[in-house]
Amino acid sequence: MTGIWRGAGLLLAVAAAGATGWLSSAPLRSGTGDQAMIRLAFGVRAEQLEHCRQVSAEELAKLPPHMRQSVICEGRSASYRLRAWVDEAPMVDVELTGGGLQHDRPIHALRDILVAPGTRHLQVEWRRIEQADSAAESAPADSESGRERRDRETRARRRLEAAPAEMTLDETVMIGSRHVVLVTYQPAGRQLTTRRR
Repeated sequence: MTGIWRGAGLLLAVAAAGATGWLSSAPLRSGTGDQAMIRLAFGVRAEQLEHCRQVSAEELAKLPPHMRQSVICEGRSASYRLRAWVDEAPMVDVELTGGGLQHDRPIHALRDILVAPGTRHLQVEWRRIEQADSAAESAPADSESGRERRDRETRARRRLEAAPAEMTLDETVMIGSRHVVLVTYQPAGRQLTTRRR
């Protein structure tokens, strides 16, 4: 039964990613007259906020050998606030969390802002809502097991793959009638960027 739910969740995540990709490249709808559009469209993985602690020798002794770990981490997925301004006027202000029951699926941001054609000052701000635990990752212990090392390396890799705690975009864009400026996320630089469509 767990396999069915896992498969359904994977299928839903793939469908959501495909829908976001299609919508981010969809043309400007007819009926908007001479207006233009700024489209915020990107998907990111939320950072896992973890609290890690060293387990005492007494606690370890009470556990079966296969469950003994010198460091235990508990956590949850971060949530974010996305805000956007055009010519200093606020246009978007939303809180976003990952999909799924545990909010551990990717976050998909999709917002359209209709604007008048011309030169527009665009500002976008992405900020993690929760404070991170600065002591979440301690230095590896000399007695670190292979499993603990793999877990620590996995956590470090996930942090690099997740969205940064904060991103800003401050750009003046020239946008023509019935054209779209796309604001998207660039994983390689871990930053927001614009593209014209």
